[in-house]
Amino acid sequence: MARDVAPRLFPNDYPSAGATASGRLPETLPSNRIEVTTRERVVRIVGRGWGHGVGMSQWGAHGLAGRGATYPQILTHYYTGVDVAQVDDPGLIEVGLDWGRSEVIADGEFEIIDGRGRTLVGNALGTWRFRWGGSGVVSIDPPRGYGLPLQVGIVRAPKRVEVGESVFLTVALSRPARVRTVTKAATAYEDPGVRIAAAGRRRIVWPAPLEEGLFKVRVEARAGPTRRRTSPVEIEVFSKPPLDDPEVEAPEATRDDGSGGVPFLPAAAAVAALAALGLLVSVRARRRMGG
Repeated sequence: MARDVAPRLFPNDYPSAGATASGRLPETLPSNRIEVTTRERVVRIVGRGWGHGVGMSQWGAHGLAGRGATYPQILTHYYTGVDVAQVDDPGLIEVGLDWGRSEVIADGEFEIIDGRGRTLVGNALGTWRFRWGGSGVVSIDPPRGYGLPLQVGIVRAPKRVEVGESVFLTVALSRPARVRTVTKAATAYEDPGVRIAAAGRRRIVWPAPLEEGLFKVRVEARAGPTRRRTSPVEIEVFSKPPLDDPEVEAPEATRDDGSGGVPFLPAAAAVAALAALGLLVSVRARRRMGG
């Protein structure tokens, strides 16, 4: 039997992606797209490969190539009724990712173009919902705040942050937008990259600079050509002194309470000392009474 059409006969060639206590185990069936049936002590396994499940089989094409088939013969074997020819590079190729669904949710930044090639939304931000509304009709539900004027403000920010620590700034957005922090720093410093945030209250990460100082931080929001910046907030960045810093005083064993240098004892030690003193007094009293 040809080696290229029966991967299940050569399990050592297909180790598992996940490691186990004994290493990476071989897979006799390198796919989860299978159906298993049994009848009269015979096990029948029907599989559909490990690819996307659409179009040309990888192992089938490999097997045909091993038998001497050319690429036009392989393509026309799987895609019937087509012509194989060379075309100019179109630059942009549209690929369908799914079909037959009544609802699709898309999140991020993209364009929405109708079936006639017209751009409906050139800068769609946030989470959009597309639903089937009948033959040739798609219902579009925009995210909350879509179409409103862009407004942004800082609701909450820390006052003091340790050097290099990452903290959150809470901002309020009137509509979905691309947001980032803007920090006025004395030396070279790069704020986090732009990300998409939905309308409402959202938390934005701000990593503190690697130097001490008082920094003014803003949040910038962009939606299409519109850009808005918040008023600055001041955040103090400080460094914790090392534990072995000679300037950091170690805790003292004694303390002057103002009565002539009486030693200070921890609570547990004071209780033990009083108990021992009481026992000593009691023993002496018994000796006197018995003596």
